[in-house]
Amino acid sequence: MKAPAPVVPGYRTVAALNYRVAYDVPDTWTVAATTTYRIAGTATASDGENYCPGSAYRTVTFISPSPTADLAEAARTMGLSAAKSGYSNSTDASATPPTALTAKGMNGKAVQVTGTWRPSRPGCTTTTYAVHTFAFTAPSGSTLVLGIVADTGTTGELTPSVAQQILGSVRPL
Repeated sequence: MKAPAPVVPGYRTVAALNYRVAYDVPDTWTVAATTTYRIAGTATASDGENYCPGSAYRTVTFISPSPTADLAEAARTMGLSAAKSGYSNSTDASATPPTALTAKGMNGKAVQVTGTWRPSRPGCTTTTYAVHTFAFTAPSGSTLVLGIVADTGTTGELTPSVAQQILGSVRPL
């Protein structure tokens, strides 16, 4: 199956063929063919690879399954897990209350987790992050989560409006 055209103008499609869903990211991002993000996600895309010492990416997106049908809990749990995995020295991850989100034919719950971290090497000016998650029911009936892990407080950071465009572009294939 070929990836569909993007629904957000100026973006490109990331297809999670095994889950029969897709989402869009800015056209300048790198879309990985088959890589797996370290928190067991797939259908990844990224921006700002090695943009500063001690940070692998400025932003990375992924689709990951969740064992829970409770969409609010799935979004919260995945956000906190991604924060812990992506920012191992963060001790203050804080999740917002879940909010309803309707994407392109997919209804679910969204959560944002924020916190502080310390890059592993000197020279990176960012010390904060945001993890945006959107949990929804896949065409198969399983729960999936679209996650966006982003360094904040840095040049070229993911804006809240771009995060919402990405989350809102999720659709069935």
